[in-house]
Amino acid sequence: MYRKLHRSIGIGSFIFLLIFVITGLTIQHSSWLDLDRHYIPSSLARSLYNTTVEDTIDYKIDNHWISQAGHFLYIDGLPVPYIELNNLQGAIGDETYIWVVGDNKLWLLSEQGEIIDELSVINGLPALVSKIGYNREGDIIIGGLGSNWLVDENMQNWQAYRGTQPTWAMPADRLQMPV
Repeated sequence: MYRKLHRSIGIGSFIFLLIFVITGLTIQHSSWLDLDRHYIPSSLARSLYNTTVEDTIDYKIDNHWISQAGHFLYIDGLPVPYIELNNLQGAIGDETYIWVVGDNKLWLLSEQGEIIDELSVINGLPALVSKIGYNREGDIIIGGLGSNWLVDENMQNWQAYRGTQPTWAMPADRLQMPV
């Protein structure tokens, strides 16, 4: 009788320890296994830990995704350091840079997410901005408070824009995003 009980407890302990070791190794080597790059949907895990999935705002720029989740900005799923924002309002790209508008600021970023310049009304923007887009000629236009502005690549010269209606950056459908 004690022998069967001892065997059952031993097998149960072994299985528990094996699961413990496997999950520990998986957590310890999650970056090596590339687990931090994959989203695993699990309503059971979310309910157990009482978490929710944050809504994201996503903009598709050529082969890049610009996203806001919570108060953070991401390029292709990697966080952009030193940028916290409440409302991502637009993102476009040209041959060299990524232009991002949010919280009445304009950021000029490299494709790797390095901040090249940050402007607000205090240090150079001509008005509070709420959108960004292109005109037919491919010039970058920012808009806000009933006015539109044509911007040069160095973000130094701003001209009031009264040309054709710009094509404003619009959030992308999240269903297009790669998993």
